[in-house]
Amino acid sequence: ASKQPFFGDFAYAKVWLGQKGIVMPMHYDATDNIYVMAWGRKRAIIGEPGQLDAFYRYPNGHPLVGSSQVNLTEPDLDRYPQFKDARLREVIVGPGDVLYLPAWWWHQFEQPFEDTAALNLWSRDRAGAPSSHMRDM
Repeated sequence: ASKQPFFGDFAYAKVWLGQKGIVMPMHYDATDNIYVMAWGRKRAIIGEPGQLDAFYRYPNGHPLVGSSQVNLTEPDLDRYPQFKDARLREVIVGPGDVLYLPAWWWHQFEQPFEDTAALNLWSRDRAGAPSSHMRDM
């Protein structure tokens, strides 16, 4: 972790236990995180920073700020026309896989295959990292 540009130290962790069919909607985190799959498989849909307009982020002050208003499963392009320009990647993570998600990268996790378990570790910012408002440019 010390060789990463922003990953300072571990701040906290969470264990995710999920049933088949669960979706964690598209959002970003303000710090780097490491996602470790214990069992089952998940589909991760990932979008690089700099796509606030395409993902229609909830506005500052909203309880879901940092999350997309677009339903990626069935995007309403009449309501969210700029979503058509979103740059997305998809990866399937399974038991033993580790996915590094840099701060400000958009991500959605879906569980279409089976029940799952994962460990998520979030970082503290490294001293000297760019300020948060500069990372989604």
